[in-house]
Order: sequence, then structure tokens, then C-alpha cells
Amino acid sequence: MKLCFAKQLKRGFSSPLIGMQVNAEGVASLGPAHFYQCCKQECIRQLQTSPNQLAICAIEERLTMAQEILHKYKELNQGVPLEIARWQEHPHVMHFYRSLLAPKYWNARTHYQNPKGSIFYSGSRPTPQSPSPVLWTCAVVCTWRFGYRPYILALKHNTVPNTPTPSPTHPIVMIDQMGSLRNPTYAFQFAAQVKWCENALAPLWMDISSEQFQAHATFEQWKNSNTMSGLPRQKNLHQISKKDLNALSVVARAKVVSLKRLAATSPLDWANDFDSSCLARLESVAHRDDLNHTGTFI
Repeated sequence: MKLCFAKQLKRGFSSPLIGMQVNAEGVASLGPAHFYQCCKQECIRQLQTSPNQLAICAIEERLTMAQEILHKYKELNQGVPLEIARWQEHPHVMHFYRSLLAPKYWNARTHYQNPKGSIFYSGSRPTPQSPSPVLWTCAVVCTWRFGYRPYILALKHNTVPNTPTPSPTHPIVMIDQMGSLRNPTYAFQFAAQVKWCENALAPLWMDISSEQFQAHATFEQWKNSNTMSGLPRQKNLHQISKKDLNALSVVARAKVVSLKRLAATSPLDWANDFDSSCLARLESVAHRDDLNHTGTFI
């Protein structure tokens, strides 16, 4: 009798998405047939105790959940699918995968302690408004390898975020920061989710959108506008001098100065804007990783 592949998925295989493949259109399917010798990729088998009854493999449900996540990412990313093969070996994805593999990670909940997630800066977004491919790859790993449907909150530019409360069946919460947490609406959403995670003993995983990245992108947009027409086109934000600023109007000068100040901050400095109670909760549900600007651990 061949062992069902679904029952082996919690083992420590080197690849976090072994047994699953995603095509160029972002559609998930079962991997090579040799992984599914028990059912020949049909995900249906006869029960030994009752040969006339059939059992549907749990792998089908995991594949469906993974496809829902891939579809939502594509929707947020303006129709561009997730290149999961590119990101599945990323350091943050592997850290997420290895964390969930450890039995002590989940044993913490039985002792009424929070298993901690991670707040990190992956540097994987092509634009500040894009969803994080690293975080959404982690979500696919969560469903495929561990059978958990994560609750994903996307803080998106120019939209009012959804406000559903994660249910106890979502043991992992993920926040994709696509908008600035200095925006009161997003800050309120973030603080509410941190509080929920602490009460539900749920870990929080979050990929932050660098304020530095947003500052430089905004500057490049402003530089081409009429109000900023006096700025040298060949200079970036760091190269703008006092002499360049003096050629601008008072309003335009104030905008550029604020962007230069924002560009000089650390990717994790936004957390200092929250009150002490929120920061204390944050410490209980997630580690704040020290990262360099390329998205790798220092």
C-alpha cells in the first residue's frame, strides 16, 4: 500500500511547495504524478474498511485554498499573476516555512502563549502600491503544506480596507501593507488586528512597504508636475540641494523637504508612531526583524 502524499506534507521537505505547481497564468495544479501514486492524481480512493465507499483526499481542499490566494493576489496586482517559482526560496518564505514546521511553534498556544510571527521588509514589491509577492507566497505555503487558511488583510492605497474579524479557524494573520501606516485609517486597522492577534493567541506576519520606497516614487511623480518644474530632472531625491529647493515655491519646497526627511528613515520606524499599549501587543505577537534595505537579514 502506497502512503498518501497529503499525510506527508507536514514533514520537513526542503522545498516549501513540493507536490504543487503553478503555471504562468497563476493557476495551481498537482505536481508530478510520482508524488500521487496512491490515487494517481485523482484525489479519490476506496476505503479499506468499506470498498464500496470513496474518500476524497484533503489535498484537494488545500489546492483549492491555494488557488483562492493566487486569484486574490492577481486581482490586487492588476491582473499580473504571482511568480511563485521565483519567490518560494526567498529567505523570508523559508523562515516562515521552517517556523511553522517546528512543533514548539504551535505548542505555545496550548500554554496560552502567543506563537510569534514576524514583521519584516522583503523589498520584493515592484512598486509601493503592489502586493507583496513574498507575503502571498507565504500564504500559499501555509495552506498547501499545513492546511491552514490564513487571514490576509491588504492595507491598500486609496481604498477603505475591509474590516472583517478573523475567525478562530484562521490561526495565522497576515497584513500586506500597501498604504502608509501614517494614514489614520490604516493605522486603526493595523492596531485592531494586533489586538485581535494578542487575544486569539494568533501570530502576525507582515511585510511592510518601505516609506523610503514610497518617498522616492512620490518624488519622481512630483518632479514631472508643473509645481515642481524648477527641479533638475536628472537628480534623485537624495541629490536635491538647498540651491535646488530655493528655486521652488514655498509649498513645493515643503513637500520635497518632507519627502527627504521620510526617505532618511528606517523601514521599521513607523512603529514608533503607535502608542505604548499597541507596541506592547505587537511585541507579543511578532518579532520586528532587523533588515537591510535589500530585504535580507543582517
